[in-house]
Amino acid sequence: MDDVAVFRTFAVRIAVLLTLVAGGVAWAVFGQAPGQGLLIGGLAGALVFWFQARAVERVAKDRSGSVHSRLSAWSVIRIVVYAIVLTRAYFLDPEGFTGLIGAVIGLFIIVLAVVILGATGLDLRPPNKEGD
Repeated sequence: MDDVAVFRTFAVRIAVLLTLVAGGVAWAVFGQAPGQGLLIGGLAGALVFWFQARAVERVAKDRSGSVHSRLSAWSVIRIVVYAIVLTRAYFLDPEGFTGLIGAVIGLFIIVLAVVILGATGLDLRPPNKEGD
């Protein structure tokens, strides 16, 4: 696999793991609505990131030298998915907004996963001992 695919795979794996852990903790500590909101937000964020990264991967592999500055269909789909998730999370607890807050936090878990990857370099290949 090339570097972009490895990065995408590691980021989504870390995000799903963090989502499950944080969702379970939120469910146990704060209740069902924030736990469910965090779970659906985190999983939706990871799913949308996966498809966005696939689109970027296709552009990165394109060797034609052309400029890609069009609105991707995945950008529109991302906004629609976020709207559906946030609407669903709102109706988990319309009075206290705890489901909505959980979903918003869940949507940002993928960002945390990318930061963790950038800081630790878990997705990088080990250096070649011969060519050092």
